[in-house]
Amino acid sequence: NLHQLLEELPYPINWVWMYSKSDQISFKGMVSLRDRCNRKSPQKHRYFILEEFLTPTLFFKCIKYYLKFFFRGLALKNICKEFSFSGSKINFFPILKYDWKSSFFGKHAIEGVILSLVFDSMAKTLPANPWGLFMWENQPYELALISAWKREQKEIKILAHLHTVLRAMDLRFFHDERVFKNKEPGNFPTADKVGLNCGYAYSMLKGSGYSIDQITEIEALRFLKLKGNFGSQKRGKKMSDRTLLVLTGFIDFEAKFQLRLLQEAADQNGLAGYEKIIIKSHPDLPLEKFLKTLNPSYRFTLTFQPLGDLLPIADTVFCSNSTTALLEAAYFGLPVIVMGSENHLNLNPLYGSSKVKFATDSKTLCEELKNPSELDFSEDYFYLDDKLALWRKLFQDQQEI
Repeated sequence: NLHQLLEELPYPINWVWMYSKSDQISFKGMVSLRDRCNRKSPQKHRYFILEEFLTPTLFFKCIKYYLKFFFRGLALKNICKEFSFSGSKINFFPILKYDWKSSFFGKHAIEGVILSLVFDSMAKTLPANPWGLFMWENQPYELALISAWKREQKEIKILAHLHTVLRAMDLRFFHDERVFKNKEPGNFPTADKVGLNCGYAYSMLKGSGYSIDQITEIEALRFLKLKGNFGSQKRGKKMSDRTLLVLTGFIDFEAKFQLRLLQEAADQNGLAGYEKIIIKSHPDLPLEKFLKTLNPSYRFTLTFQPLGDLLPIADTVFCSNSTTALLEAAYFGLPVIVMGSENHLNLNPLYGSSKVKFATDSKTLCEELKNPSELDFSEDYFYLDDKLALWRKLFQDQQEI
């Protein structure tokens, strides 16, 4: 629906794609797709791949900056003792150790340096007028994008829209209050306007320090297909010959914990009432190698089918901790089992709800498999208007500015 709305706007649209390695399409296939799109309506839409803005000179500059960060990180070797709140003896460094080291020395450091400089190159050469829009998950590369736009195109308005849902324990979305008080150039980069797709996210960000002027309500693009389907798959509970749909996430250790837990439940006869086990892996995390190593004792089918095709045939849904797919299953009225977190922050979108029982051991999982419960989920949780009245208002406001 957003594409139809963009067609009505009185200015051309530049699209920049970021490639994520996947079996669904190769990088070469994406280049071919870009070329086909560019032939379709070149006066209205132009398509680019982010790597187009990486030059040989910029590549060597990336190496220079990475080495600079690497040695700065070595100088901070005693930082671990600072991961405690004042007056507390609890040190959080063991939980954050991987993120810290990867941010200075590992793949995240390399990726961060490259994306920061490439976005800067993009912002210098590709106009974003009157606004620039991106999907908001508050990933590090988004901060690099905002920073580049603010440096190179000072007149534009930067718009972000919440791509999935806001998780209470996903700390990337929340900032120290000093971020909002300091308006000096070069301060922590934030979007000029953040579009939020549900009332929960709106109230959460408002309470965390964002001003009313900085947040707005928009329709939930990713979840528009839910409109008119509330409780559509709700049916009587079966005690045998059931189908279990297992939905894994994109976090490696989380998916492995979930499947190990399912195997432990199977060893305790927890899958006795299920005739079929269907495992749907996240597009960014194939599971074939791990399943081969795990060698489950139960029979299963591994699939990459769309979620919309799988929910109608499921009797029970077993979701990973961080996946937002549980909201879609709950909206359709299906019984949902939610996996808890193993020695990590609980990234479930329904964390904090007294209605959710998190399965963190095989005993709890067996109990849930035997008698799964339906989540208490509201029909108006998301903003669902296929005419996109809120999106229209957002774009109109930017034109008036």
